[in-house]
Amino acid sequence: MKNVQSHAKDVTAFFLLLAFIFGLAVRLYPLFKTNFPLVDGGMFYSMIMDLRASNFTLPAFTSYNQANIPFAYPPLGFYLAGLLNLLTNISVLDILRWLPVSITVLNIPLFYLLSKNILDSGPKAALATLIFTLTPNSYWWNIVGGGLTRSLGTLLFTATVLCVYQMYRHRSSFWVVAAVFSAAGVVLSHPAWAVQSAVVSVVLWYFFGR
Repeated sequence: MKNVQSHAKDVTAFFLLLAFIFGLAVRLYPLFKTNFPLVDGGMFYSMIMDLRASNFTLPAFTSYNQANIPFAYPPLGFYLAGLLNLLTNISVLDILRWLPVSITVLNIPLFYLLSKNILDSGPKAALATLIFTLTPNSYWWNIVGGGLTRSLGTLLFTATVLCVYQMYRHRSSFWVVAAVFSAAGVVLSHPAWAVQSAVVSVVLWYFFGR
C-alpha cells in the first residue's frame, strides 16, 4: 500500500514538474521576443490612463481614438494595473506586458487544485494540468496585451468553479463566502467568463447542489 501511495506521489510530482517547466516556457518565451505588449491592448492602455487621470473614478468615456467609446467594460483589471502603476511606478506598458502572463501562470496551480478535487486523484489531476498548460487556447489570448482582463477572468473563473464545487460538496459557510467573492471578481473582470461562470455554477448545482 505504501509503495502504491509513494508511486502515486512520484507520478504526481513528475507531471506537475513538467507542467510547471513547460507551462512557464510556452507562456514566457513569446514575451522575450519583444519589448512591447503582444498583439493588442491599445484601448486597455488608454482606459488605464483615463482611470489614473480621473483619480480612479470611472470616466463616462475612454479617450481611445477620441471616439467617445463608453467606459463600460468590467474595470477590475484596469484598477489593478492602475494601482500597480501608482504604487510601483512601473510603466503601464510594462504592466500590460507582464501582468497578464503572471496571472496566467497563477492559474496553473489553481487548475491543479480544481482537478484534484473533481478527479480525486493526484496523478490524474497532474496529468490534466500538464495537458491544460500546453493547450494553446489556455494561455495565448491571456498573455497578450489585451489579456489583462481575459487572464484575470480566467483565473477567477477557475476559482469560482472550485469554490462552488466545494460549497456544494461540503456545505460550509467558508466556501459560500469564497464563491461569492470569486464570482463577483469574474463579473468585474470579463463578461464572457462571467456568463460561463453562471452556466457552470448551474451545472454544478444540478449534479451536486440539489
